[in-house]
Amino acid sequence: MDGSGGADQLDLHGRATANTFVVNQTSVASQGKIVNLIDVESVTLVGKDANDLFDVQATPAFNTLFQGGLGSDRVQAPNQANTWSITAGKNGSLNGNVAFTGADVLVGNANTDAFNTDLGNGFNGRVLGGAGSDTLKGANLNSIWNITANNGGLVGLTSFSDIENLVGAALNDTFVFTNGKSLTGGVDGGAGVNKLNYAAYTTGVIVNLKAGSATGIGGAVANIVNVVGGMRNDILVGNDSANTLSGAGGRDILIGGLGIDKLLGGGGDNILVGGKTDFDTNLAALNSILAEWSRTDLGYLDRVNHLAGTAGGLNAGVFLDINTVDNDNASDTLTGGLALDWFVASLGDVLIGKTAMEQLTTI
Repeated sequence: MDGSGGADQLDLHGRATANTFVVNQTSVASQGKIVNLIDVESVTLVGKDANDLFDVQATPAFNTLFQGGLGSDRVQAPNQANTWSITAGKNGSLNGNVAFTGADVLVGNANTDAFNTDLGNGFNGRVLGGAGSDTLKGANLNSIWNITANNGGLVGLTSFSDIENLVGAALNDTFVFTNGKSLTGGVDGGAGVNKLNYAAYTTGVIVNLKAGSATGIGGAVANIVNVVGGMRNDILVGNDSANTLSGAGGRDILIGGLGIDKLLGGGGDNILVGGKTDFDTNLAALNSILAEWSRTDLGYLDRVNHLAGTAGGLNAGVFLDINTVDNDNASDTLTGGLALDWFVASLGDVLIGKTAMEQLTTI
């Protein structure tokens, strides 16, 4: 088909049965028939009531519009780095010049795909990242991301799989991990007050916002403020923001870092540090503190004494005292839990739930 100048458009309508539309750089095809295009500026491909596939095998030299019908229609990207922009519901674009409406499934390829839903209220459908390191950016809403499978889950009306990296948008995002599930990439909360929630984890977790690392997240952690730990023994370390760290169950170590922090002990014996330590980014040192604190052959006071400087503990010379813990000059709130907690705090901090049986180390 030769447009021979002017603004030429091809409209191709599918049959009532399932259709496969194939787009290449200079051609379109459907039902085994290929149309080669010369000097054609735009193409509209119209699906029908069955399940249609819009297969983009190469970025076309012409503007393309896919119009899905009543079936479950999917748009499949070419084998290159792709950028998807979802503007509303089931509508959006791929790599700038391929637009689609009524799409139910978006399919990436073996390269990297970036699915951006922050231009609207999210995508109402399924996102399949495919191979490669793929990223899903959320809508500008208060969003709850449920990671229910490895590299997969649900946010709003968008289900996703084979997505390694999650990015929040302008408002508050909460990333909730089902027990044992993880991401091989990173989590960036974006703007807003964002949270990691491991309450369903039956094992302990280590989340270090200062170091930008967390259990179940293989890549970097950024723009996260609040953390809820798992059911067992956790290490939660804040950053320079105003963090809220919740220990949940187990014997936990909560270190607020700088900023006006809230530390919530939870169910077990907890160490609540209203400041920063020399070990905030030293995982080996933090693990040695947890090894002593979580041991079951010693009582509360013996464990406190070992960690405060008495020899004989499993903490291998790593102590929490005035030499290793710094006052952050902020009014932190430390809330004890149901068991025996050790409060490491400055005079300006607020202690809630501290009993006469519990130790206080002033920094």
